[in-house]
Amino acid sequence: MRYLFGDIIERNISAQIFASLLIVMFAVGGIDFIFLILNELSDLTDSYGLKEILIYSVKSLPYRLFDLTSYVCLIGLIVGIGSLVDKGELTGTQILGKSLTSIAVSAFR
Repeated sequence: MRYLFGDIIERNISAQIFASLLIVMFAVGGIDFIFLILNELSDLTDSYGLKEILIYSVKSLPYRLFDLTSYVCLIGLIVGIGSLVDKGELTGTQILGKSLTSIAVSAFR
């Protein structure tokens, strides 16, 4: 089990990266949802109203988030590692004897 999840330091790094991924996913997904609604409002007619626009936008959101996953992962990883560097946790991890390879592996878990 320790090999899969790592020790407490590696779990902390993984949790920080995962939290930043969720924040970035929520932010990018929200912005994409707003722009999708604004784009669909240009097609507003009597038979295609606001209710249909919202239904279409909510139903297409998972597919759009799936398309954005690679960008979200890249940005989330950069933000997460940046927050760890800003707090000094990566320096502390290196002082405790962790190699850069094990830190990188724990960031990708």
